[in-house]
Formats: sequence, structure tokens, C-alpha cells
Amino acid sequence: MPDIFDLIKIWWKQIVSLTILSVLVTGAVVLFRPALYLSTATALPASSFASDKSRVFNENIEVLYSTLGTPDDLDIILGTASLDTVFTAVARKTDLVVHYKMQHKGESAETKTITLLKKRSSVTKNEYGNLKVKFGILIRKKLLYWPTRS
Repeated sequence: MPDIFDLIKIWWKQIVSLTILSVLVTGAVVLFRPALYLSTATALPASSFASDKSRVFNENIEVLYSTLGTPDDLDIILGTASLDTVFTAVARKTDLVVHYKMQHKGESAETKTITLLKKRSSVTKNEYGNLKVKFGILIRKKLLYWPTRS
């Protein structure tokens, strides 16, 4: 069985060339692909009983109500989050038509922006009964652009 040092001595050119080639290919892919930023937030729903006015007048009733929301509260939030009106409001408030550079699309620019926003985001319930919101945004970088700290 050959010694490892003998193998390296014989194959050193192939090892170095393969390493340099893989670094160059990886660097090219990283520099030329647009960056995708993924944000995930996890939250607990508030209890609908927290807005109960009777708890102000009765101290013992607070013990009966949990501060965490019920699964029904979470289902209401999930149902609301899947509505087009939520995505429309977010797209208009944050001016995503300009960010996604869809001004030239005309009348359908806002519709395409909302569709893209829906495709890149999700609102789900995780295994612990928490609300999980994921949002990904694709940033097209300039070629060989290096961000600097200010």
C-alpha cells in the first residue's frame, strides 16, 4: 500500500489544479448570482381574551384566561395573512413596484408585484403552534460589487 506522502508527491499538480479550479468556479458563481435574503420571524398569537373588558373589574377572572392565544386565534391570523388585500397593502406601503423595477409593465405592474410577493413569502403554523412568517427578497447585485460599511 503506497504511503500518503508518496501519493501527494506524485499527484501534487492535479491536486493543486483541482483546488484552484474549484475555488475559481465557486467564486464566479458567488459573484454573478443575485443575492437572496431570507427572513424568518416566529411569533405567538395574543389571546383574544386579553381585550375582555370584564377582567378590569374582576381580579379573579385573569387566572382563567391564558395570555397566549388559542389555536383558533392562530387560524384567524393565518386566514387573514393569505388574503390578497394584505399583500396589496404591503406592496403599496413599501412601494415594491419601484423596488422590483416593474414600473414599465403598465397596468399589470402592481398585480405582478403582488404575485411575486406572494410567491416569495409564506405564513404557516409550526409544530409548536407558533406563527411562522418567512419572506425572501432577491437583490440583483452589480457585477463585482462589494458592500461597504458606513
